[in-house]
Amino acid sequence: MGQEDGKSDRIDPITGAKIGEYADEVAPSSKTAGLLEKAAEQSQTPTPVAIISEDPGKEEEGPIPDAAGLVESLKTVALFGILPVFLARVLLVYLPGDELTIPVIGTSLVMSFVFLLSLSVVTWRLRVFSISSSGFAITGTSAMAASVVAISYIMMLILPLILGVLLEGELSVGQVEYSDDGESITIKVLQNTISDKDMEASIVIFQAGQQVWSSTANFSIDSGKGEGEITILVDDFYSTNALPDSPYTLELTIDGDSSTRDLTYSQITWDTNQWTGADALSRDITGVEGLASGVVKQDPDRCSGDADNCLVGVVMSGWSGLDTGADKPARMPFADYTVEAVLMDNLLWKDLSSMLPSESTYLVTSSTPLVIMGATRSQ
Repeated sequence: MGQEDGKSDRIDPITGAKIGEYADEVAPSSKTAGLLEKAAEQSQTPTPVAIISEDPGKEEEGPIPDAAGLVESLKTVALFGILPVFLARVLLVYLPGDELTIPVIGTSLVMSFVFLLSLSVVTWRLRVFSISSSGFAITGTSAMAASVVAISYIMMLILPLILGVLLEGELSVGQVEYSDDGESITIKVLQNTISDKDMEASIVIFQAGQQVWSSTANFSIDSGKGEGEITILVDDFYSTNALPDSPYTLELTIDGDSSTRDLTYSQITWDTNQWTGADALSRDITGVEGLASGVVKQDPDRCSGDADNCLVGVVMSGWSGLDTGADKPARMPFADYTVEAVLMDNLLWKDLSSMLPSESTYLVTSSTPLVIMGATRSQ
């Protein structure tokens, strides 16, 4: 039995004679598998896979980062939104430009800037908005963060208004203060408010129960200090002296509520002395007193005849001010007046008339002493 070219003899099992040949079948898959294995052994580098973009002319964009969740959104709004706005409102009175407001609406310019700046920082950190070649939009993954930001900032806008209505303190009139020169009066209006508040007041001044002046004034209550100021000039309402028994009173009406203050009680420091409002509102001179006395001196050279003593001069003192029934009028520290003193010739004082003109006039203001021949005028 022999084999040739993959063939074998067919033998009859009984006779043992050759009756044909078998042909060996070779599976084509074996040959194919052998070729692939050989090719794989020859090359160890992987076959590259090409990715073809749908739009060859458009550059591939980077991945859009995930938006923050609920907890991260609340933390960011609280840290970069609510906290800066709260601190700015508390420190507003100490910040430069705190008196600047936006025209028409009257909102603080500083608070508006802080509010918008914090909103920008919060939206940037939370990636609330997506910007791509298609435009500016809120992404679906940012809807949660956008909702938190919107609700938080709306609440920050309306909460002061709600608290201002519910928690606003009662309006009251505080101290009445005079300026150092007594020329103006400042009225303190007190109220605890969440934000600055512009108001209008009606002012009426009475003297001894009779109205002498009325006006209106606009003022603003500073939320940081909890007070506002109204200033009026004394010359605007002054009529006659408050002393001895004609006091001035103030009636202030704001939002329908009236308050009354006695303008004679306040203390004033002027020229290192303490005075009252009654002194400041008493400026008309009602009393003048004067005193003249001769000066007798032993002077043989000046005395004529055989007299050893003679009249060599005269001393005159004068007072002007508020008549209180005493020997001398009371001093009036805030009055502004001019005194004219006239020394007339006295026929009984012949020696005096020879030393002085028949009529001498001396002028002095309320702040300048009057001196006549060594005498000093006191108020």
